[in-house]
Amino acid sequence: MKTLARCHRILSHPCHGPPGIEREQLDKMKSFRSFRLDLANQCLWRGEHRVPLTPKAFGVLRYLVEHPGRLVTQNEILEALWPET
Repeated sequence: MKTLARCHRILSHPCHGPPGIEREQLDKMKSFRSFRLDLANQCLWRGEHRVPLTPKAFGVLRYLVEHPGRLVTQNEILEALWPET
């Protein structure tokens, strides 16, 4: 029972905003290993702890998570996140 309550508390705690989590927010979370990438709020969680990321670092991590199982080149990341350069 404690584990269930703990999971509910973790999943119902977005990075900011009111408590509770909408179904749409759950759909915008990517999980890998012990991490959850919250796409809606642009933050990373490891267990119950928020991992601070700059916006660009979040963008790089998001890009990598959205392209699993393949090699992503530096040029591909640069073109995706810094198209003006």
